[in-house]
Amino acid sequence: MSEPAGGSPVTQPIVQVGPGGQVAPAERKLAGVLTIRLVVGVVGAAVAVVAAVLLFRAGRSVGEFGPFMADGELTSIDRYTGPWIVAAAGALLVAGLLLVTATADGIRVGRLRSGRTGRAA
Repeated sequence: MSEPAGGSPVTQPIVQVGPGGQVAPAERKLAGVLTIRLVVGVVGAAVAVVAAVLLFRAGRSVGEFGPFMADGELTSIDRYTGPWIVAAAGALLVAGLLLVTATADGIRVGRLRSGRTGRAA
């Protein structure tokens, strides 16, 4: 084991693969936890997108104004409220981050279940 300039030893993660490429029990438990995180991330992203749509709709209001002339039509004008629109953008940001996390967890689960870890031996 080599020691860096700081003095503490560098440790390498140990991945135990049994005969026939079977994954050790610790990796199986880790794959289960990552699968739960993946599902929570996807569901959370869907909830955040729905929240973003609702927030955007709350930030938009339509005002109707009477005609300027006697035979004119009503005029409708859209008005946007900044804090609601910013909250909708924030909810979309959270949804995107949750999807990135869920994708990374899905890749990790796939690698653990196939016995590949992506690390050099």
